[in-house]
Amino acid sequence: MATFHYKACIIDATPVFSLGVYHACVRISRERSEGEAEGEVVKFGELEQFLDEEKAIDFAHQWGVDWINEHWA
Repeated sequence: MATFHYKACIIDATPVFSLGVYHACVRISRERSEGEAEGEVVKFGELEQFLDEEKAIDFAHQWGVDWINEHWA
């Protein structure tokens, strides 16, 4: 599992292997803020395909960081 902590979020950048390629996917969890009943989770699948697992992880990790900065900054 390829998980990273960024700001108040956890980025799961674990790729899916199918048909000989790694599919970059990302699941972003945000911890509950004060006054919220629960945190939030967003998922994005099949962002890009890679032959190398590490490249898929790096891509999804950076994609997640960019998404957090744009939507939950």
